Formats: sequence, C-alpha cells, structure tokens
Amino acid sequence: MKKSLIALAVAGAMAAPMVAQADATLYGKFEMRLKNVSGSDTGFESDDFRVGLKGDVDLGLEDTKGIFKYETEINPNIDVGADTGSSSLTTRDVYMGATGSWGTALVGQFGNPAEKVIGYIGNLSESASGFAYDLTPDRLGNAAAYVSPSFGGVTLSAGVAAQIEGDNDFSDADAYVVTASYEMGGLSLTAGYWDVDSDYSGAVANYDWAAIGGSYTLGSTTLGLAYQSRDENTGDDNEIASVMLTHSIDALTLGANYHSADDEDVSGFDDEYSLFAIYSLGKMAALDAEFVSADTGSDDVDVFSVGYTLKF
Repeated sequence: MKKSLIALAVAGAMAAPMVAQADATLYGKFEMRLKNVSGSDTGFESDDFRVGLKGDVDLGLEDTKGIFKYETEINPNIDVGADTGSSSLTTRDVYMGATGSWGTALVGQFGNPAEKVIGYIGNLSESASGFAYDLTPDRLGNAAAYVSPSFGGVTLSAGVAAQIEGDNDFSDADAYVVTASYEMGGLSLTAGYWDVDSDYSGAVANYDWAAIGGSYTLGSTTLGLAYQSRDENTGDDNEIASVMLTHSIDALTLGANYHSADDEDVSGFDDEYSLFAIYSLGKMAALDAEFVSADTGSDDVDVFSVGYTLKF
C-alpha cells in the first residue's frame, strides 16, 4: 500500500528528502500468541511485531532502479498487570542496492538466500515451538549478494559476509553462501551451501552447512521436503530431515510437519512434529493454532499456541 509523504513522516524528518524522491511503502506485521509449554504457565507473548519501509528510486537508467529497505522487529514486554514495561528493537533488514533485468545486487543486512529451504518445511511459528530445526542463520550481516534473473525457471544467488566484530574487512571474508533454485508450475526446488568461519558473528566453530529441499503443489495440497547437514571442525556433525504437508479448504489451511535429527548437540532435539491450522481473515489477517511435540533427548516438551496476525 502506497503511503503519502505525511504518513511516511513517521520514519523521521531526516528521511523525508529521500522519500520524496522514492516510491516507498510503509508496512508492518503484528502477531500475538497465547502459548502454553508443558510444565510452565500459560501466557500471552508478542511474536513478529515488525515495521518496515521499502521502496525503489528512479536512477535515470533505462533498465535499472535503486532499491532500499529498513525493517525492525519490536519485542515488547507485555506482562499483564505490570505498571511499567520494557522493549527491545532488533534490526532485521537494512540494505540498499539496485535491480533490473540483469538481476539484483544488495549491500547491507538481508535475508540469507539459503533460508528458502526452510520455507518448505518450517513450523508455523518458531517462537511458538522454540526448537531449532533450522541449522543456518536467517540473516546475513555486513554482507553483499547477487541474485540472478530467472533462466528457464532457474535462479542463482551468491553472497559474502565479513566478520561483524573486528576489522570488518572484506579481504578477510568470514562467510560465503551460494544457492540455486528452480520454479516451474507447482514445483519448487532449492539447494544451498553456507561456509562459516568461527570469526563470523561470534560463531563458536568453523562449519559447513548444506541443504536441499523442495515442494510440490497439486490443487489445494502441498508437500514439502528438506534435508540439512551441518559439519563443524570440532567434529560435531548434525543432520535433519523434514517433511511438511498442507491442505487448503477455502479460507482454512490444515498442516503437519515432522523433523528428525540424528544429533541433538546443535539442533536441541532428537525429533519433533507439529499439527497446525490457519484461518485466513482476508489477505491481511489470520487466526492460527499449533501443537508441537519434541523429544529433546532427556524429556518430551509439548507446546500449544493460538495466534492472531494483522498486516498492513
């Protein structure tokens, strides 16, 4: 939804000169959950309170335009009955770049291209489950990346990131990621590789992460599969195989997924499954419910949550 310059003033008076020359969108997502974890009290929690500004700028070039995005996540303390509260801000995306028929180039902090594999099999809400079925960071910081245009359904991407602490010198890059995706009809496939040095973002070890996944949609039913492998130079290896199945009936989507890990040192569980339902209230709102059960190796943990999501 396009916003007027007056509405965009919430981004700050200093940003107004830039926005005046840009086609900008102010957007947000707000999600609240009622959550119960076995052995703990039931309570409300905020989940995915995000606000962002994104857009493009005319560079005066026939086939290229500038792009920018800033997105922050707000984590408020919503302790019921408290007279005072606290909150924290987390920067999710902050980047600029350019895009055209030649592809897209980005510099800053942005989503890890390899995360597309997790989208095939991920839980309804990570914070609702609390279990780490994702073995690679979902953001690249202090990074640069290139995403190719589609060639017959095939899209390639590559990124490099310097260490966040220290000299931040790209001559000593600490992380590399490459991906290849294929989209055709109801079929989607992605393979990714992520190489991380222990200097990157305080990582405790050098490790390699490789994954492959995909989904196929036939009518109202979608099947997703993924396999992840993470090898550390400490000798601690981890593998996770996952599957997800969803089926939509008008505004209602029913789904289930399962994750199986062979080493709990990294993932935090041996196996996990979830059942979920999402009821769409138009394009910008939804109600959902999810039950997650995980074997953590020493004990079973069950989580039940109900969520309400609004977007603008």
